[in-house]
Amino acid sequence: MKIRVWLILTMVFNLGIFPLFTNVSYAINSGGLGIYPNQSEWNPKNESSKSWFIYTLKPEEIKKSKVDIKNDSDQSVDLKIYPVDAVTTKDGSFAPQSEDVTKDGVGIWIKMPISELSLNPKETKTVDFTITVPQNAEIGDHMGAIIIQNKKTTGTEKNTSVQVVNRLGARIYISIPGEKISKLEISAFDKTMENGKVIFQLTLANQGNTRITPKGEIEIKDKFGNMIDKIDITQREVFPKDTIVLPTKWEETVNGKFTVLATVKYDDQKLDKELDLEINNTDKRVLGIQTTKKNIKELPAIISIMAVIILLTVVYRFL
Repeated sequence: MKIRVWLILTMVFNLGIFPLFTNVSYAINSGGLGIYPNQSEWNPKNESSKSWFIYTLKPEEIKKSKVDIKNDSDQSVDLKIYPVDAVTTKDGSFAPQSEDVTKDGVGIWIKMPISELSLNPKETKTVDFTITVPQNAEIGDHMGAIIIQNKKTTGTEKNTSVQVVNRLGARIYISIPGEKISKLEISAFDKTMENGKVIFQLTLANQGNTRITPKGEIEIKDKFGNMIDKIDITQREVFPKDTIVLPTKWEETVNGKFTVLATVKYDDQKLDKELDLEINNTDKRVLGIQTTKKNIKELPAIISIMAVIILLTVVYRFL
């Protein structure tokens, strides 16, 4: 019986390929195709503007822009081109909406004169588009993308019905000026176990109207207050009104009772949240001693001391 898989989307973005349900790797094009802001859109004070469209626009402002689409391959291609809104995923990755999702943000602010284009091998075309900011646009940060998509779908396997659509796009960030509210909250701090390792789950909620890219770390101390480990938290962007969950693996998971402190910093603010943790994996013990980073380093000295004690005991018995 055939298994029907209706649609698999592979979404690729400038400075980031975002395959659905996979991790992020970095590139600026895919399959010989590339999409970039035209040089006229570059901001010499912001290197990212060579890869993303980054604008500060007022309500009712109209911005005329240009995007370059490049075909570096040896074959002609027929493409669709269209704007979409964008969101962030649960873990904070940039994610464009699908073409058929109703637009109510940046995707609808953008008007393009064409919806399809063809490129010869090694050809680059520049496409004009217009951004019209509505009168009621909220103060703060908004995001979307311009997508190019091969008109042909590919990918079928035996006993399956699979359609694969490759999408490549350029991010668009638009900031509406006004009173900026930068407010982040740690709404939860928990843990799970995976293959004997602790995975800390830190939930961050952006209660403001501007995107925030916090930095942070997780400190793990034993019941005596000794530092056992310190781990950097994965850095992700938290968009206004979004909530993301950042997983952080404790690679050196060991037995014992611990106090875990997550600390997050952004702007001039500092947040923290504490978690009590108890691990009891019998295969994590060495000679009855908990294998922390600290005592692993001290193990040779401990063994030497034990050897001396045994030697003295033997000598004492013969005296």
